[in-house]
Amino acid sequence: MIHQQQLSPLEIDKFAVGASTNFMIVQGEAYLAQARSTEVAARADWMKAQLSLDRAMGIPLDKNNIVFHEAIRGHVPGKSNYPKTTNVEKAAAPVEW
Repeated sequence: MIHQQQLSPLEIDKFAVGASTNFMIVQGEAYLAQARSTEVAARADWMKAQLSLDRAMGIPLDKNNIVFHEAIRGHVPGKSNYPKTTNVEKAAAPVEW
């Protein structure tokens, strides 16, 4: 992506002196947009993988000071970082352990 960011001003400079076309500028900007989109998708995939790993290892519970057996009984000491549940979320089927 850094390469694409560097090419855009160079292509505009080339256009200013008649050595490039509008098409080349627009094409370079399209490549830059695609590179940015690919980076965002890669970051989202990484975050999903990290959360899946944390979930598999029980880390989200540790991060929020939640003891599994106490949570099953409905007792969660301290303040959780997770948002409060809404009525819709409470109506969802409970998870069986």
